[in-house]
Amino acid sequence: MKKIGCLIGLFLTCTVLSFASEEDSLFQAGLKMYNQKDYVKAYHLFDGLVREGYHSADLYFNYGNVCMQQNLPAKAIAYYEKAIKLRPNDSQIQNNLDFANKEVGVDEVTKPSFWARIGVTYLYTLTIISLWIFIAAILLTFFLMPAGKRKIGYLSMFIFGIGTFYFMFQSIQIYIGNKSKYAIAQSELLVYQQPSLLSSDVYDVFGGQKVKVLHVKEGWIQIKTEKDKIGWVQAGKMIVI
Repeated sequence: MKKIGCLIGLFLTCTVLSFASEEDSLFQAGLKMYNQKDYVKAYHLFDGLVREGYHSADLYFNYGNVCMQQNLPAKAIAYYEKAIKLRPNDSQIQNNLDFANKEVGVDEVTKPSFWARIGVTYLYTLTIISLWIFIAAILLTFFLMPAGKRKIGYLSMFIFGIGTFYFMFQSIQIYIGNKSKYAIAQSELLVYQQPSLLSSDVYDVFGGQKVKVLHVKEGWIQIKTEKDKIGWVQAGKMIVI
């Protein structure tokens, strides 16, 4: 049984490595086509990788670049947004995203906050460190410090107590933001009151517009714009990021 288990493990490992090797090979081929300005072939190579479910900031970034060359700025925005979620500190991705947004007429773009760029892992770490220092300050103040010197302890408790709650609040905000789903309209779309083409339209969104996804139902997506307008659009005409 152990031998069979080892063989299965070896087979699975080899399979994963072969897929990874194939992905890298296709990605490098796409880069080569892009550098040779054969944008049509590069587009199809990157598009194939995306459709197969491959997932990386480099893939999304380069797919966005080739979409720009194919005059598909709305689609490019969607994949730059996917890339920036994976690498929020990458200035090149952000610059290309800003450029693509200007191409579709968006001059002001909401940038990731400072803490979102730092990363939620570091923020969690800061929260835990601040909490432990706050607890240590309480213990030192009430159990080790003489009564006449407790002002320093009170000040430490206040500072690190505020710091702990601040970092915790920012962590919750980023957690909620990461859980929220957004989508990019691939072209100008009508937004309907109900998930049906027979329903009356209430407003429209432009190609490249970023909206919040509220609900998905049988080929339809309920969205909410930055101006708090809510409605339904056809799912196939949106790219969820």
